[in-house]
Amino acid sequence: MKNKRFISDIVTIVLFLAVIFGFAVSFIVTPDVSSNRYENTLQRFPYTEEDGVKDEDRAEELWEGAIHGELATKMDEYFCDQFPMRTDFVTMKALAEKLSLRGNNNGVLPLGNYLVATKFNSVGFDTPTEFYSEEHVQTTLESLKAAIDKASVPVDVMLPPRVIDVMAPLLNYPTYVSDKLNSQAAEILGDNYVDVMGYLRELTFEIPSVTQDVGIQPYFATDHHWTPVGAFYAMERWMAGWNDVNPQFESFDYECVKIDFLGTSGRNGNYYNHHGEALDVSRFTGEHLIRVKLGQSLSALMEDDEKKFVEKLGMYDMEALNGPDPFNVYLYGKSDYVHLQHSTEERETILLLKDSFAHVFAPQLARYYDVVMVDIDLVNNLDLSSLIEQTGADRVLIMYNLQNVIENDRLTAITA
Repeated sequence: MKNKRFISDIVTIVLFLAVIFGFAVSFIVTPDVSSNRYENTLQRFPYTEEDGVKDEDRAEELWEGAIHGELATKMDEYFCDQFPMRTDFVTMKALAEKLSLRGNNNGVLPLGNYLVATKFNSVGFDTPTEFYSEEHVQTTLESLKAAIDKASVPVDVMLPPRVIDVMAPLLNYPTYVSDKLNSQAAEILGDNYVDVMGYLRELTFEIPSVTQDVGIQPYFATDHHWTPVGAFYAMERWMAGWNDVNPQFESFDYECVKIDFLGTSGRNGNYYNHHGEALDVSRFTGEHLIRVKLGQSLSALMEDDEKKFVEKLGMYDMEALNGPDPFNVYLYGKSDYVHLQHSTEERETILLLKDSFAHVFAPQLARYYDVVMVDIDLVNNLDLSSLIEQTGADRVLIMYNLQNVIENDRLTAITA
Protein backbone atom coordinates (compact mmCIF):
# COMPACT_ATOMS: atom_id res chain seq x y z
CA MET A 1 0.00 0.00 0.00
CA LYS A 2 2.81 2.41 0.90
CA ASN A 3 4.60 1.63 -2.36
CA LYS A 4 1.46 2.37 -4.38
CA ARG A 5 0.93 5.66 -2.56
CA PHE A 6 4.62 6.55 -3.08
CA ILE A 7 4.36 5.81 -6.82
CA SER A 8 1.15 7.84 -7.05
CA ASP A 9 2.81 10.81 -5.34
CA ILE A 10 5.81 10.60 -7.64
CA VAL A 11 3.60 10.51 -10.74
CA THR A 12 1.63 13.52 -9.46
CA ILE A 13 4.80 15.51 -8.77
CA VAL A 14 6.32 14.61 -12.14
CA LEU A 15 3.18 15.60 -14.03
CA PHE A 16 2.93 18.84 -12.05
CA LEU A 17 6.55 19.77 -12.75
CA ALA A 18 6.19 18.73 -16.39
CA VAL A 19 3.28 21.14 -16.84
CA ILE A 20 5.07 23.97 -15.03
CA PHE A 21 8.39 23.54 -16.81
CA GLY A 22 6.63 22.80 -20.09
CA PHE A 23 4.88 26.16 -19.98
CA ALA A 24 8.11 27.84 -18.88
CA VAL A 25 10.07 26.39 -21.80
CA SER A 26 7.24 27.21 -24.20
CA PHE A 27 7.18 30.79 -22.91
CA ILE A 28 10.94 31.15 -23.48
CA VAL A 29 11.15 29.61 -26.95
CA THR A 30 7.96 31.12 -28.37
CA PRO A 31 8.65 34.47 -30.06
CA ASP A 32 6.84 37.50 -28.66
CA VAL A 33 4.03 38.86 -30.81
CA SER A 34 2.70 42.42 -30.89
CA SER A 35 -0.80 41.34 -31.95
CA ASN A 36 -2.90 38.29 -32.66
CA ARG A 37 -6.12 37.55 -34.51
CA TYR A 38 -8.22 39.36 -31.93
CA GLU A 39 -5.98 41.95 -30.24
CA ASN A 40 -4.13 44.87 -31.78
CA THR A 41 -1.57 45.59 -29.05
CA LEU A 42 0.09 43.00 -26.85
CA GLN A 43 2.81 43.94 -24.38
CA ARG A 44 6.27 43.03 -25.64
CA PHE A 45 9.30 42.70 -23.35
CA PRO A 46 9.58 46.18 -21.80
CA TYR A 47 12.22 48.81 -22.53
CA THR A 48 13.30 47.46 -25.89
CA GLU A 49 13.30 49.03 -29.34
CA GLU A 50 9.57 48.26 -29.57
CA ASP A 51 9.11 50.76 -26.70
CA GLY A 52 11.34 53.28 -28.46
CA VAL A 53 14.29 52.71 -26.09
CA LYS A 54 17.79 52.72 -27.57
CA ASP A 55 20.32 50.11 -26.42
CA GLU A 56 22.54 52.71 -24.74
CA ASP A 57 19.58 54.03 -22.74
CA ARG A 58 18.11 50.67 -21.79
CA ALA A 59 19.91 50.20 -18.45
CA GLU A 60 18.86 53.66 -17.29
CA GLU A 61 15.25 53.09 -18.33
CA LEU A 62 15.18 49.73 -16.55
CA TRP A 63 16.56 51.31 -13.37
CA GLU A 64 14.09 54.17 -13.47
CA GLY A 65 11.24 51.74 -14.13
CA ALA A 66 12.28 49.53 -11.22
CA ILE A 67 12.45 52.48 -8.81
CA HIS A 68 9.05 53.89 -9.75
CA GLY A 69 7.26 50.54 -10.07
CA GLU A 70 6.66 50.81 -13.81
CA LEU A 71 8.89 47.80 -14.55
CA ALA A 72 6.80 45.50 -12.35
CA THR A 73 3.60 46.66 -14.05
CA LYS A 74 5.03 46.22 -17.54
CA MET A 75 6.44 42.79 -16.70
CA ASP A 76 3.08 41.70 -15.30
CA GLU A 77 1.39 42.81 -18.55
CA TYR A 78 4.14 41.12 -20.55
CA PHE A 79 3.67 37.75 -18.86
CA CYS A 80 -0.13 37.97 -19.17
CA ASP A 81 -0.06 38.91 -22.86
CA GLN A 82 2.64 36.46 -23.99
CA PHE A 83 1.57 33.47 -21.88
CA PRO A 84 1.32 30.25 -23.96
CA MET A 85 -2.24 29.39 -25.03
CA ARG A 86 -3.39 32.71 -23.56
CA THR A 87 -6.44 33.02 -25.83
CA ASP A 88 -7.60 29.51 -24.94
CA PHE A 89 -7.32 30.13 -21.20
CA VAL A 90 -9.16 33.47 -21.18
CA THR A 91 -11.87 31.94 -23.37
CA MET A 92 -12.29 29.11 -20.86
CA LYS A 93 -12.56 31.66 -18.05
CA ALA A 94 -15.27 33.62 -19.90
CA LEU A 95 -17.18 30.39 -20.62
CA ALA A 96 -16.94 29.39 -16.95
CA GLU A 97 -18.37 32.77 -15.90
CA LYS A 98 -21.25 32.30 -18.33
CA LEU A 99 -22.02 28.74 -17.22
CA SER A 100 -21.90 29.70 -13.55
CA LEU A 101 -24.46 32.47 -14.25
CA ARG A 102 -22.18 35.12 -12.74
CA GLY A 103 -23.04 37.46 -15.60
CA ASN A 104 -20.43 40.07 -16.47
CA ASN A 105 -16.98 39.09 -17.68
CA ASN A 106 -14.76 42.17 -17.95
CA GLY A 107 -17.91 44.29 -18.01
CA VAL A 108 -19.49 42.37 -20.92
CA LEU A 109 -22.77 40.55 -20.36
CA PRO A 110 -24.17 37.80 -22.64
CA LEU A 111 -27.80 38.68 -23.33
CA GLY A 112 -29.51 36.41 -25.80
CA ASN A 113 -27.38 36.34 -28.92
CA TYR A 114 -25.74 39.64 -27.97
CA LEU A 115 -22.55 40.40 -26.05
CA VAL A 116 -23.33 43.74 -24.43
CA ALA A 117 -21.01 46.02 -22.48
CA THR A 118 -22.93 47.05 -19.35
CA LYS A 119 -20.08 48.50 -17.26
CA PHE A 120 -18.08 51.57 -18.23
CA ASN A 121 -15.14 53.60 -16.92
CA SER A 122 -17.37 56.51 -16.02
CA VAL A 123 -15.73 59.73 -14.83
CA GLY A 124 -16.08 60.05 -11.05
CA PHE A 125 -16.07 56.31 -10.31
CA ASP A 126 -12.99 54.34 -9.25
CA THR A 127 -14.11 51.05 -10.80
CA PRO A 128 -16.17 50.12 -13.88
CA THR A 129 -19.83 50.79 -13.19
CA GLU A 130 -23.23 50.81 -14.86
CA PHE A 131 -23.86 54.37 -13.65
CA TYR A 132 -22.44 57.74 -14.67
CA SER A 133 -21.69 61.14 -13.19
CA GLU A 134 -24.55 63.53 -13.93
CA GLU A 135 -22.35 66.46 -12.92
CA HIS A 136 -19.66 65.46 -15.43
CA VAL A 137 -22.17 65.10 -18.27
CA GLN A 138 -23.77 68.44 -17.32
CA THR A 139 -20.44 70.28 -17.40
CA THR A 140 -19.33 68.64 -20.65
CA LEU A 141 -22.51 69.27 -22.62
CA GLU A 142 -22.97 72.82 -21.32
CA SER A 143 -19.47 73.62 -22.59
CA LEU A 144 -20.36 72.12 -25.97
CA LYS A 145 -23.65 74.04 -26.10
CA ALA A 146 -21.84 77.32 -25.46
CA ALA A 147 -19.53 76.65 -28.40
CA ILE A 148 -22.17 75.64 -30.93
CA ASP A 149 -24.37 78.63 -30.06
CA LYS A 150 -21.65 80.87 -31.52
CA ALA A 151 -21.36 78.99 -34.82
CA SER A 152 -22.17 80.76 -38.08
CA VAL A 153 -23.83 77.72 -39.68
CA PRO A 154 -26.37 75.16 -38.38
CA VAL A 155 -24.81 72.72 -35.88
CA ASP A 156 -26.44 69.45 -34.82
CA VAL A 157 -25.26 67.06 -32.13
CA MET A 158 -25.84 63.32 -32.41
CA LEU A 159 -24.68 61.21 -29.48
CA PRO A 160 -25.03 57.63 -30.75
CA PRO A 161 -26.44 55.51 -27.93
CA ARG A 162 -24.60 52.53 -26.56
CA VAL A 163 -25.77 49.03 -27.45
CA ILE A 164 -27.27 48.64 -23.97
CA ASP A 165 -29.21 51.90 -24.45
CA VAL A 166 -30.93 50.63 -27.59
CA MET A 167 -31.18 46.91 -26.89
CA ALA A 168 -32.14 47.04 -23.19
CA PRO A 169 -35.96 46.88 -23.63
CA LEU A 170 -35.66 43.96 -26.01
CA LEU A 171 -33.24 42.10 -23.74
CA ASN A 172 -35.28 42.73 -20.58
CA TYR A 173 -32.55 44.92 -19.10
CA PRO A 174 -33.36 48.03 -17.00
CA THR A 175 -33.51 51.25 -19.04
CA TYR A 176 -33.39 53.74 -16.15
CA VAL A 177 -29.78 54.84 -16.64
CA SER A 178 -30.04 54.96 -20.43
CA ASP A 179 -33.23 57.02 -20.37
CA LYS A 180 -31.83 59.42 -17.80
CA LEU A 181 -28.62 59.93 -19.79
CA ASN A 182 -30.50 60.59 -23.01
CA SER A 183 -32.97 62.96 -21.33
CA GLN A 184 -30.15 64.94 -19.76
CA ALA A 185 -28.43 65.37 -23.14
CA ALA A 186 -31.68 66.44 -24.80
CA GLU A 187 -32.44 68.98 -22.07
CA ILE A 188 -29.02 70.64 -22.23
CA LEU A 189 -28.56 70.68 -26.00
CA GLY A 190 -32.15 71.58 -26.87
CA ASP A 191 -32.92 72.02 -30.57
CA ASN A 192 -29.33 71.13 -31.49
CA TYR A 193 -29.79 67.57 -30.24
CA VAL A 194 -30.65 64.74 -32.63
CA ASP A 195 -32.30 62.10 -30.44
CA VAL A 196 -31.89 58.71 -32.10
CA MET A 197 -32.24 56.42 -29.08
CA GLY A 198 -36.00 55.98 -29.20
CA TYR A 199 -35.97 55.88 -32.98
CA LEU A 200 -33.50 52.97 -33.07
CA ARG A 201 -35.36 51.15 -30.30
CA GLU A 202 -38.47 51.12 -32.45
CA LEU A 203 -36.52 49.53 -35.30
CA THR A 204 -35.24 46.59 -33.23
CA PHE A 205 -38.04 44.09 -33.70
CA GLU A 206 -36.42 40.79 -32.77
CA ILE A 207 -33.04 39.46 -31.69
CA PRO A 208 -31.11 38.03 -34.66
CA SER A 209 -30.75 34.26 -34.40
CA VAL A 210 -27.52 32.35 -34.92
CA THR A 211 -28.54 31.20 -38.36
CA GLN A 212 -30.29 34.24 -39.77
CA ASP A 213 -31.06 37.88 -39.13
CA VAL A 214 -34.59 38.60 -37.99
CA GLY A 215 -36.01 42.07 -38.32
CA ILE A 216 -33.70 45.10 -38.36
CA GLN A 217 -30.38 44.90 -36.53
CA PRO A 218 -29.16 48.45 -35.80
CA TYR A 219 -26.14 47.31 -33.76
CA PHE A 220 -23.62 44.54 -34.09
CA ALA A 221 -24.17 41.62 -31.74
CA THR A 222 -20.48 41.40 -30.77
CA ASP A 223 -19.35 45.02 -31.17
CA HIS A 224 -20.23 48.38 -29.59
CA HIS A 225 -20.81 50.14 -32.94
CA TRP A 226 -23.97 50.39 -34.96
CA THR A 227 -24.28 48.48 -38.23
CA PRO A 228 -24.53 50.28 -41.61
CA VAL A 229 -28.31 49.73 -41.37
CA GLY A 230 -28.40 51.40 -37.95
CA ALA A 231 -26.25 54.24 -39.28
CA PHE A 232 -28.64 54.75 -42.20
CA TYR A 233 -31.66 55.13 -39.92
CA ALA A 234 -29.70 57.54 -37.72
CA MET A 235 -28.97 59.58 -40.86
CA GLU A 236 -32.64 59.43 -41.83
CA ARG A 237 -33.61 60.68 -38.38
CA TRP A 238 -31.11 63.55 -38.66
CA MET A 239 -32.30 64.63 -42.11
CA ALA A 240 -36.01 64.41 -41.31
CA GLY A 241 -37.67 67.57 -42.51
CA TRP A 242 -34.85 68.69 -44.79
CA ASN A 243 -36.12 69.97 -48.13
CA ASP A 244 -33.14 69.07 -50.30
CA VAL A 245 -32.43 65.47 -49.23
CA ASN A 246 -34.71 62.55 -48.47
CA PRO A 247 -32.60 59.41 -47.89
CA GLN A 248 -34.15 56.22 -49.19
CA PHE A 249 -33.18 52.84 -47.74
CA GLU A 250 -33.55 51.31 -51.20
CA SER A 251 -30.81 53.64 -52.49
CA PHE A 252 -28.18 51.52 -50.73
CA ASP A 253 -27.06 47.94 -51.10
CA TYR A 254 -25.57 46.26 -48.05
CA GLU A 255 -22.78 43.88 -49.01
CA CYS A 256 -21.44 41.28 -46.59
CA VAL A 257 -17.63 41.37 -46.67
CA LYS A 258 -16.92 39.13 -43.65
CA ILE A 259 -19.01 36.35 -42.10
CA ASP A 260 -17.05 35.68 -38.87
CA PHE A 261 -16.62 39.19 -37.45
CA LEU A 262 -15.93 39.31 -33.69
CA GLY A 263 -16.12 42.88 -32.44
CA THR A 264 -14.97 44.83 -29.40
CA SER A 265 -17.50 43.35 -26.96
CA GLY A 266 -16.48 39.82 -27.93
CA ARG A 267 -12.79 40.65 -27.60
CA ASN A 268 -13.07 42.73 -24.41
CA GLY A 269 -15.16 40.03 -22.77
CA ASN A 270 -12.79 37.29 -24.01
CA TYR A 271 -15.65 35.48 -25.71
CA TYR A 272 -13.40 34.21 -28.47
CA ASN A 273 -15.52 31.07 -28.82
CA HIS A 274 -18.61 33.13 -29.65
CA HIS A 275 -19.88 32.58 -33.17
CA GLY A 276 -18.95 35.35 -35.61
CA GLU A 277 -21.44 37.61 -37.34
CA ALA A 278 -21.80 39.31 -40.69
CA LEU A 279 -19.96 42.56 -41.31
CA ASP A 280 -21.56 44.63 -44.07
CA VAL A 281 -20.57 47.71 -46.03
CA SER A 282 -22.99 50.06 -47.79
CA ARG A 283 -22.85 50.54 -51.55
CA PHE A 284 -24.59 53.02 -53.83
CA THR A 285 -24.61 54.05 -57.47
CA GLY A 286 -21.79 56.47 -58.19
CA GLU A 287 -19.76 55.43 -55.15
CA HIS A 288 -16.64 55.16 -57.32
CA LEU A 289 -16.77 58.93 -57.91
CA ILE A 290 -16.07 59.71 -54.24
CA ARG A 291 -12.44 60.72 -53.64
CA VAL A 292 -11.07 59.67 -50.24
CA LYS A 293 -8.21 61.67 -48.71
CA LEU A 294 -6.55 60.94 -45.37
CA GLY A 295 -4.19 63.29 -43.56
CA GLN A 296 -2.66 64.45 -40.31
CA SER A 297 -3.37 68.17 -40.71
CA LEU A 298 -6.31 70.17 -41.98
CA SER A 299 -4.14 71.93 -44.56
CA ALA A 300 -3.21 68.52 -45.96
CA LEU A 301 -6.81 67.88 -46.87
CA MET A 302 -7.69 71.35 -48.02
CA GLU A 303 -4.74 71.79 -50.40
CA ASP A 304 -4.38 69.86 -53.64
CA ASP A 305 -0.86 68.70 -52.86
CA GLU A 306 -0.19 64.96 -53.11
CA LYS A 307 2.68 65.24 -50.63
CA LYS A 308 0.37 66.45 -47.87
CA PHE A 309 -2.27 63.73 -47.91
CA VAL A 310 -2.84 60.10 -48.82
CA GLU A 311 -5.54 59.40 -51.38
CA LYS A 312 -7.28 56.03 -51.24
CA LEU A 313 -9.22 54.06 -53.83
CA GLY A 314 -12.65 53.57 -52.34
CA MET A 315 -14.07 54.13 -48.86
CA TYR A 316 -13.34 50.62 -47.58
CA ASP A 317 -10.04 48.97 -46.67
CA MET A 318 -10.60 45.33 -47.59
CA GLU A 319 -7.13 44.37 -46.33
CA ALA A 320 -8.24 45.27 -42.80
CA LEU A 321 -10.71 42.37 -42.87
CA ASN A 322 -7.82 39.98 -42.23
CA GLY A 323 -6.33 42.05 -39.39
CA PRO A 324 -6.97 42.04 -35.61
CA ASP A 325 -9.75 44.64 -35.96
CA PRO A 326 -11.83 44.14 -39.12
CA PHE A 327 -13.90 47.21 -38.18
CA ASN A 328 -11.05 49.23 -39.70
CA VAL A 329 -12.53 48.30 -43.08
CA TYR A 330 -14.61 51.46 -42.67
CA LEU A 331 -12.56 54.45 -43.91
CA TYR A 332 -9.22 52.81 -43.07
CA GLY A 333 -9.53 53.17 -39.30
CA LYS A 334 -8.49 56.19 -37.25
CA SER A 335 -7.12 59.31 -38.96
CA ASP A 336 -6.96 62.92 -37.82
CA TYR A 337 -8.76 64.14 -40.92
CA VAL A 338 -10.72 62.46 -43.70
CA HIS A 339 -12.15 64.21 -46.76
CA LEU A 340 -14.85 62.56 -48.88
CA GLN A 341 -15.36 64.61 -52.02
CA HIS A 342 -17.23 64.02 -55.25
CA SER A 343 -14.80 64.08 -58.18
CA THR A 344 -17.15 65.70 -60.71
CA GLU A 345 -19.93 67.55 -58.85
CA GLU A 346 -19.95 70.68 -56.70
CA ARG A 347 -21.86 69.85 -53.53
CA GLU A 348 -22.49 71.27 -50.08
CA THR A 349 -19.98 70.31 -47.39
CA ILE A 350 -20.75 68.73 -44.04
CA LEU A 351 -18.15 69.19 -41.29
CA LEU A 352 -18.34 66.03 -39.18
CA LEU A 353 -16.60 66.21 -35.78
CA LYS A 354 -16.65 62.60 -34.75
CA ASP A 355 -15.47 59.39 -33.17
CA SER A 356 -15.42 55.92 -34.77
CA PHE A 357 -19.24 55.73 -35.06
CA ALA A 358 -18.95 58.14 -37.99
CA HIS A 359 -16.85 55.64 -39.95
CA VAL A 360 -19.99 53.60 -40.66
CA PHE A 361 -22.15 56.70 -41.05
CA ALA A 362 -20.04 58.87 -43.38
CA PRO A 363 -19.84 56.52 -46.41
CA GLN A 364 -23.63 56.78 -46.70
CA LEU A 365 -23.67 60.52 -46.06
CA ALA A 366 -21.16 60.87 -48.92
CA ARG A 367 -23.91 59.90 -51.35
CA TYR A 368 -25.46 63.32 -50.78
CA TYR A 369 -22.72 65.67 -49.52
CA ASP A 370 -18.99 66.22 -49.43
CA VAL A 371 -17.78 65.38 -45.94
CA VAL A 372 -14.80 66.65 -43.95
CA MET A 373 -14.26 64.48 -40.87
CA VAL A 374 -12.22 65.64 -37.89
CA ASP A 375 -11.45 63.14 -35.12
CA ILE A 376 -12.34 64.57 -31.71
CA ASP A 377 -10.05 62.12 -29.90
CA LEU A 378 -6.96 62.79 -32.03
CA VAL A 379 -7.04 66.52 -32.80
CA ASN A 380 -6.36 69.06 -30.05
CA ASN A 381 -7.27 72.30 -31.82
CA LEU A 382 -11.03 72.17 -32.28
CA ASP A 383 -11.96 75.82 -32.70
CA LEU A 384 -15.38 75.40 -34.28
CA SER A 385 -15.49 78.79 -36.00
CA SER A 386 -12.05 78.32 -37.56
CA LEU A 387 -12.88 74.80 -38.73
CA ILE A 388 -16.08 76.00 -40.38
CA GLU A 389 -14.17 78.76 -42.17
CA GLN A 390 -11.28 76.54 -43.25
CA THR A 391 -13.49 73.76 -44.60
CA GLY A 392 -16.18 75.96 -46.10
CA ALA A 393 -18.76 73.87 -44.26
CA ASP A 394 -22.44 74.56 -44.87
CA ARG A 395 -23.53 72.50 -41.87
CA VAL A 396 -21.87 70.81 -38.89
CA LEU A 397 -22.66 67.48 -37.25
CA ILE A 398 -20.97 66.56 -33.99
CA MET A 399 -21.14 62.79 -33.51
CA TYR A 400 -19.76 61.34 -30.27
CA ASN A 401 -20.88 58.09 -28.66
CA LEU A 402 -22.63 58.36 -25.28
CA GLN A 403 -20.05 55.99 -23.82
CA ASN A 404 -17.31 58.49 -24.64
CA VAL A 405 -19.38 61.32 -23.15
CA ILE A 406 -19.52 59.60 -19.76
CA GLU A 407 -15.90 58.37 -19.90
CA ASN A 408 -14.00 61.54 -20.91
CA ASP A 409 -14.28 65.28 -21.40
CA ARG A 410 -13.06 65.56 -25.00
CA LEU A 411 -16.19 67.44 -26.07
CA THR A 412 -14.98 70.38 -23.96
CA ALA A 413 -12.11 70.73 -26.46
CA ILE A 414 -14.65 72.04 -29.01
CA THR A 415 -14.57 75.80 -28.57
CA ALA A 416 -15.61 78.88 -30.50
